[in-house]
Amino acid sequence: MQAESKAAIRKRLLTRRRALSADEIREKSLRILDNVCSLTAWTTARRILLYLPINGEVDTWPLLRTVWAEHRTALLPCCRSGEPGIMDIFEVQNEEQVKPGYCGIPEPDRSCCRLVEECIPDLAVIPGVGFDRQGYRLGYGGGYYDRFLAGQRTTRTLLAGLGYGLQLVKALPREPWDMPMDLIITETGILHGAEK
Repeated sequence: MQAESKAAIRKRLLTRRRALSADEIREKSLRILDNVCSLTAWTTARRILLYLPINGEVDTWPLLRTVWAEHRTALLPCCRSGEPGIMDIFEVQNEEQVKPGYCGIPEPDRSCCRLVEECIPDLAVIPGVGFDRQGYRLGYGGGYYDRFLAGQRTTRTLLAGLGYGLQLVKALPREPWDMPMDLIITETGILHGAEK
């Protein structure tokens, strides 16, 4: 039997995620965020890379607001216009510095946020369409996070993938450049992926 392709897995997992109601997203997101906040890495991190949710992804706005309230450094990605697969990282200090960007994704306002030339956060919270039990992630297929994560191979950044339990699969097809997460965090707990 032929292995399922990334495209087929992506379609299946996105269909599952789209089936979640707004209440289910809210409830599961809160449980996932509780699991994030239980991490020593969360409480000790000074520079945290987050994403802002689209299409039913785990809601990370409460994490971002906590980082601001605790005067830690919040970093957010921003897709480069006309350069598919490339994103820049900006330091964002408040909600007014976030605006709709590429494909309506909330992102830093380039006109007022500081570009981070060398992004080495203590903790990176990464979205995904799917994750496997070895820590590998499946994205939307644009390669944005693949390229970013390739630059994190030698850093001490803790990589935490966020997703719902329904996004977990036994194993994903892998490419040589795929970078495993250190942790996968769902509403039911924390899975340890790659060991650094």
